[in-house]
Amino acid sequence: MFFTINCHSQNSKSSELVKQKVADYILQLMVDYEITGASVAILKGEKVLYKGYHGKASREFEVPVTENTLFKLHSVTKPIVSTAIFQLVEKNQISLSDPITKYIGIKDGWSSIQIKHLLAHSSGLSEMPKDRNITEEQVKEVVFSKGFQFIPGERFQYASTNYWLLQKIVEKITLKEFGRISFCRNKLKRTF
Repeated sequence: MFFTINCHSQNSKSSELVKQKVADYILQLMVDYEITGASVAILKGEKVLYKGYHGKASREFEVPVTENTLFKLHSVTKPIVSTAIFQLVEKNQISLSDPITKYIGIKDGWSSIQIKHLLAHSSGLSEMPKDRNITEEQVKEVVFSKGFQFIPGERFQYASTNYWLLQKIVEKITLKEFGRISFCRNKLKRTF
């Protein structure tokens, strides 16, 4: 019994040392990359190896990051959306060569844009407005009223519009919303 308690004590000390090293590493990254706040979890299977909240959720009001802090995800959603698209391809629910007009209620003049163009940022669509006070229908109207910037597939031009439309396609096919990830989360309406 003494041996078991002693080993447990050493494992606990070792575990705390590892947690401190992880916390120190995260704090150094935050300094190096000027990160205001971070919520970090390291998992192995179902087991949480590390969980920590670092920095400020608001510098202005000196609010610390907690387990309830909401972070803007921005481009972190792109791999999630891409994965969802490729899962739908694997299930033969969509094809990378499908025109977006098959899934999004827009005129046939846009049928030359295929799903693969959205994935590769080669759709020729303009950047969507960043105004959070307009509806998705208004965003759609603005984007598609501008016309093509170039012929789809002709070249690369980054535009958040591409992954926003991919998200809408995934939502339409799966009948599930991305929720808080959605562009206009406060005005989310099924407009497509």
